[in-house]
Amino acid sequence: MTQYDSEIQAFNRNTNQLKGYWRSYWWDTGNIALTPASCTVLTNNVNVPLPPVAASKLNAVGMTAGDRDFAISLSCKAGTNLYVTLTDLTDPGNMGNALTLTPDATAKGVKLRILRNGQPVSYGPDSSAVGNPNQWYVGSSGSVSSIPLSAQYIATGVVSGGKVKGAATFTLSYQ
Repeated sequence: MTQYDSEIQAFNRNTNQLKGYWRSYWWDTGNIALTPASCTVLTNNVNVPLPPVAASKLNAVGMTAGDRDFAISLSCKAGTNLYVTLTDLTDPGNMGNALTLTPDATAKGVKLRILRNGQPVSYGPDSSAVGNPNQWYVGSSGSVSSIPLSAQYIATGVVSGGKVKGAATFTLSYQ
């Protein structure tokens, strides 16, 4: 262990008097390992198979169908607030709430939407920065074991049948 000693004297220039001392002592006792609060993702790829839906169920722009619940499962250490941002993998610049279909999708006039507590989630940049656009609060990291969500089809135009496939990523932020 190494001891370090420092001293500062307070001198008043107007009276030319020494007014006091400030002394500090500190010791170098070695390294401190800081372990940040974090989460382990328990489900690496979350596939959400939506049920087949007749085009007639999506006969107007904004109509939705085929809701399916899913969750992102986590194991989190306590000690921080957990936030998440979803990013549209096909169109990372998408800041709206309709997920762009992947290039191999064949359906037309339909997109996918992810909901949290029944409300559409808007997408944002793939970043864990504080205040990232469309980032939302999940909860205290010690109390979070999953992020419950749901997915659904949403009509964006005249619907024609085919394969509907979208992909999104999520980024956790510890604040």
